[in-house]
Amino acid sequence: MPQALLLGCYGRHTLTTPPTTDQPPVSAINVRITAMKKRMALSSAACAAVLAVLPLAGTASAAGYTVTHTSGPHTGDKCTWSNSCAGSASFVHDGDHLLVWDNVGDGHSVVVEYERSDVGGSDYIRDWNHYSKYTRLDIDMDIPEDGWITYRVCLGDYGSRSVLRDTCSSFFWESAD
Repeated sequence: MPQALLLGCYGRHTLTTPPTTDQPPVSAINVRITAMKKRMALSSAACAAVLAVLPLAGTASAAGYTVTHTSGPHTGDKCTWSNSCAGSASFVHDGDHLLVWDNVGDGHSVVVEYERSDVGGSDYIRDWNHYSKYTRLDIDMDIPEDGWITYRVCLGDYGSRSVLRDTCSSFFWESAD
């Protein structure tokens, strides 16, 4: 979360009276303090609303990621299209894990595009294995037992988040149970 947002939401408001010898009447100070309290309350409410929503922004993807190095290439259930399986992916039912391998040091990242039954939206969810040759990205999905996932694996450019569509496998549908 941006530091400026946090600073704007926490403890930067103090109520002080100006250090002058010509103090306004007490009623004028009370009006200013009341106005400041209202602005602080509105600001605090706005910050609380933002802070309450921000944790939800990451839920469209996976619950957790683990990256491990492998001893060599791995052929998963799906391989990238017509390029000697430069990337591959598999869904593991026990624990609902989507595994994504980078099998070739070709300068491209491996991306898995998927839809899942418990997450709506108008676009695919994308997770990137951009960690280098012979790495496996483990995405902990936590899909409901009666759910499903459909996925494909592609190559892409992680920096620009562009997917090389001509490298994508066909989609593969699997039940979560």
